[in-house]
Amino acid sequence: MLNHEGRFDGDGDQAGNNFYSCLKCESPAEQDRVFAALGEDGTVTMPLQLTFWNARFGIVTDRFGVNWMFNDLDATKEA
Repeated sequence: MLNHEGRFDGDGDQAGNNFYSCLKCESPAEQDRVFAALGEDGTVTMPLQLTFWNARFGIVTDRFGVNWMFNDLDATKEA
């Protein structure tokens, strides 16, 4: 797990929204499952998708207001 402090959207920091935790999953299937679970009753800011840096990346805020980033740098793995 990697943590990042600060916000990307410019709405300003508030207690609880001023950091992101980045999870590294074992497979794209696990990434899909965990992302969906955290997004349940939460908010998907950026759906999981391939990016220009060849990663599956997504951002979600869970139902408790905790921000999560997913960044799988090995986007060539099978789902």
